[in-house]
Amino acid sequence: SLAQQRVVLDALAEGVIVYDGDGRARVSNPSARDILGVSAGALHGARDAAAVRMTDEAGEPVSYDATPMREALRTNRPVRGHVFKVLRDDGTVRWVRVNAQPLVRAGAEDTLVVASLADVTPLKLRERELVHRSLHDPLTDLPNRRFSLEYLARRALRRDEPAGAVLVIDLAQHARVNELYGHAMGDRLLKAAAQRIAGTLGPNDFALLWILPRDRGGENKWTNIVPVRWNSSTTY
Repeated sequence: SLAQQRVVLDALAEGVIVYDGDGRARVSNPSARDILGVSAGALHGARDAAAVRMTDEAGEPVSYDATPMREALRTNRPVRGHVFKVLRDDGTVRWVRVNAQPLVRAGAEDTLVVASLADVTPLKLRERELVHRSLHDPLTDLPNRRFSLEYLARRALRRDEPAGAVLVIDLAQHARVNELYGHAMGDRLLKAAAQRIAGTLGPNDFALLWILPRDRGGENKWTNIVPVRWNSSTTY
């Protein structure tokens, strides 16, 4: 019966929303409303772009025409695995994976779309943490050499790139501190230097850690902290 179907739908941990042929939400379960952070009154009768603030993985706002539900209606084919960042009304953020399945009903004038929503926020945060670790020094949390080469290569390809400045601060005695007082003290020195330099940077600046290759004795030849300043905003 419809009542039993509703009980099953409401018990699902996965979010489910049913859209009509005009792309408007008609039915939803509690999990879907919890994931999106909206009430049934705000969601039902509205298109996602109007009821929910969403961006794609690049941070660009998602219009109704770019949603999986719209694509499923337009192509009459299932759409799988789209991930969006949902900005909830309470100020929290959820990462949501959306699948959309069109349902063609015999004798019906329009097509319904059933969308399933899964909260993948923990997975997304873990993924971002791993990416951050691969591009930053674990001791100082400054961007590392790999980040700097990739970032500067991207900036160099922009035709309208404003002027930038690079200042190399040489910590040439860092290896000597390690020899005399141990690596723990050398780490403290490096962290303190990084924090002081990072504290002087503006919103368009960043500092990176650049450690030159080791010499024959196994010690780093020297360690540089490199503040970089650009006229346009910098993100990483």
